Amino acid sequence: LKHNETHHWYECICGEKDSSTEEPHAGGTATCTEKALCSTCNEAYGTTLAHTYNILKHNETHHWYECICGEKDSSTEEPHAGGTATCTEKAICSTCNEAYGTTLAHTYNILKHNETHHWYECTCGEKDSSTEEPHAGGTATCTEKAHCSTCNEAYGTTLDHEFTEIKYNINYHWYECTCGEKDTTTEELHIPSAPATATTPQICTTCNFVIQNETGILFKTLTVDGTNVYGKVSNVTEMFSFINEIEVKGNAKFVVSLDIYGIQTVVSKTIPLEIGDNKVYVTETVDGEPTNLYTVIVRRRPTYEVTFNANGGTAVEKQIIEEDYLATEPTTTRTGYTFTGWDYDFAEPIIENEEITASWSANEDTEYKVEYYLQNIEDDNYTLDHTDTLRGTTDTLATADIKEFDHFTFIEGESIISGNIDGDGSRVLVVKYTRDKYTISTARNNEKAGSVTGACTYKFDKEITLTAITNAGYTFLGWYEGEDLVCESEEFTFNAEKGVTYTATWFTHTDTEYKVEYYLQNLEDDNYT
Repeated sequence: LKHNETHHWYECICGEKDSSTEEPHAGGTATCTEKALCSTCNEAYGTTLAHTYNILKHNETHHWYECICGEKDSSTEEPHAGGTATCTEKAICSTCNEAYGTTLAHTYNILKHNETHHWYECTCGEKDSSTEEPHAGGTATCTEKAHCSTCNEAYGTTLDHEFTEIKYNINYHWYECTCGEKDTTTEELHIPSAPATATTPQICTTCNFVIQNETGILFKTLTVDGTNVYGKVSNVTEMFSFINEIEVKGNAKFVVSLDIYGIQTVVSKTIPLEIGDNKVYVTETVDGEPTNLYTVIVRRRPTYEVTFNANGGTAVEKQIIEEDYLATEPTTTRTGYTFTGWDYDFAEPIIENEEITASWSANEDTEYKVEYYLQNIEDDNYTLDHTDTLRGTTDTLATADIKEFDHFTFIEGESIISGNIDGDGSRVLVVKYTRDKYTISTARNNEKAGSVTGACTYKFDKEITLTAITNAGYTFLGWYEGEDLVCESEEFTFNAEKGVTYTATWFTHTDTEYKVEYYLQNLEDDNYT
């Protein structure tokens, strides 16, 4: 049997090859380190296999994959990771399960103690000796040791009993500790106080145990001063019941009488009330024996009339007020005045008939008017020129300012220049002025030239027309005031503002025609032709 790298065959001993037996190698299994061995000729043939990196390997710091042959895949090498270290064990790598790194420091957070000390330990049991200290804090009692303020462990010893609380039963009193321990050496009989009254029981002067409850009578609404009792009731109360008024305590009883000797007793213990004071007597008994005699006055309140003097203000109705009650403060108004108060303190109760008076202060800004009138042109009546609205103090004298108006003269006889400032602002003062009059005169520079009309005496600002009538042979030149021409027309219209003379002026013609007629006496008569 012969072979080469790819085939095998058989030969004769002489070397002659039997080509019919030649065939490629086959069989056997290749690995990553060795070729397959032909199952016929046992010759290695073909190629080795690729490495298979499926075996996880590690050292202290890294892990990686290797082939079964031991070939390492460096591309898979990486440091250990994952897992959690403790104070006793390293972390376990989450890939290769190898312990790596270092252990953690101890965490001393678990408080431990014994009878005298406390300290902190790690969860692993490691003790931090630096934290060890004796128990402290807390307060011991007579039944329990103190509890350490750090670890709450009871330590030390209990306290002695303190017998400070007094205890008692029906016959004795004694002292106990707060824990309930009794000091038998302090036990003794009760020591009684003064006999019981309606308001005060008889008690032991040491432990306050009530030996006898309150005994006597109590007045519920009336005021007690020793043996004198006084109180007031409403005006509408016509009957007063001592059954409702007096509270009886213990073995006490009471009797109501109209006289101090108890002869005129009131069996019903209810009395009628007159307006004002009503006196009766109440006898208190305990176990049938008189203990107190009270003089009782019950006052049925009268009513009083409260009237109001508004002092110029709006009227206020009177009030009927029961004694000791308050009057209601009313309101009133007075035009032009500010209310400053009543002469009574309404917080004080009414105890008699009262007249209460209002006080006022005059307003300083009360309105009044001054009207100024000027005389008309066409008649002697007056027309309002303007009104001044002013302010002053109510009910004081206001005086008008006498103003000056050109061409007018103040006339006192027809004016009202002063008056009281009314609170309602209605006061009106009137100041009147007559219109000045002026004489308008005319003149002619030539009396033959014409005539003029219109000269007269006129009121100020009256419209005037002067008229010039020109005769033949003359030409009207105009109206003159002195040497000043004021109008060229024959009709001159203006308003009277002063006394003045206007001169009508004409020019005399020098070419006026005239004729001369010559007449001869008739022959037959004495006429002329």
